[in-house]
Amino acid sequence: MNKSIVDREVIKNLLYGDEDYLDEFVQVSIISFTEFNENFDKHLSNRDLANLRTTGHKVKPVAQMMNLHGLLELYERSKLVIQDDMSDDELKIVLEKMDAYCDVLLKELENLIEAP
Repeated sequence: MNKSIVDREVIKNLLYGDEDYLDEFVQVSIISFTEFNENFDKHLSNRDLANLRTTGHKVKPVAQMMNLHGLLELYERSKLVIQDDMSDDELKIVLEKMDAYCDVLLKELENLIEAP
């Protein structure tokens, strides 16, 4: 089985071990990463580097704290796709990988809320 993207212990440590805030943090994270994925898709598809950066900067600190290395790597790759004027095929690959990553991320976050 693949290793989970989301580490409950990392989140608990971010919250200084306070389980009471876990659900709230996770719910806000779901909203943030859903918005990120929608905007990422739009701005990368339009090759809009300025707005892509704005979108990335909104979630980058939380992604770093949660050790979401896959998301951060894809975000960095997406900026190169635009800066280096890479092919539409390369752009599509990054979009598909980010969509797949965010799908798993959001499912895992939702499962944390349902977990006891």
